[in-house]
Amino acid sequence: MLAATLIVATITISSLYYGLLGLVDSGVIDDIQASFFRASLITLVTALLVAISASVMYFRITRPWVQQAETFHILAKTAHEAIFLIDVSGNIQFINPAAETLFGYKGKELLGKNISQLMPSPHRELHDSYIRDYLQTGIKNVIGKGRQLLGQRKDGSQFLMYLSVGEIKLEHTHLFAGLIMDLSEQQKLQREILAIPAREQQRIGEELHDGLGQQL
Repeated sequence: MLAATLIVATITISSLYYGLLGLVDSGVIDDIQASFFRASLITLVTALLVAISASVMYFRITRPWVQQAETFHILAKTAHEAIFLIDVSGNIQFINPAAETLFGYKGKELLGKNISQLMPSPHRELHDSYIRDYLQTGIKNVIGKGRQLLGQRKDGSQFLMYLSVGEIKLEHTHLFAGLIMDLSEQQKLQREILAIPAREQQRIGEELHDGLGQQL
């Protein structure tokens, strides 16, 4: 199994959680490339946080909460990552266009449906218990953490994804925000890199075989 370094940056805007994730496969990228990648990602994250912080200050001073909520919708709709908001029962209250594209659904098909619909077994059966256990015990086994698991599209196909879940507590509302990254390309790249030695061994074997054949 390849070692990996996960870089995570999060920020809260009016009790809404935003995050940026970076995953570096240590076994794939050498030390120089990994260091450059981390430095570039940290620079990007810093610039993003500065820009968002400036926007937060402006909206807190000049606009009421409702307009800040509208700003969240605008940001979520233009984000490249899939974003969900679910209630304490696990039912979807908001889905952004990136999530629609990733899972192959129209937003209206998923609103009010349980988010476990987007996961194959055994994650589907276990998902609601994660939220229920947290609300009963306060122990965060999944909330506030990130993990890899399989997602399931509308057509039944499955893919590897990274899910990060944050909690949103408002005066009369308790929601959970999910940020999902599709890891299909990273997984494909890992397989291709792991296959390189096998192909090289095959090439050497064929060359040796051909050489022996010519000698005989």
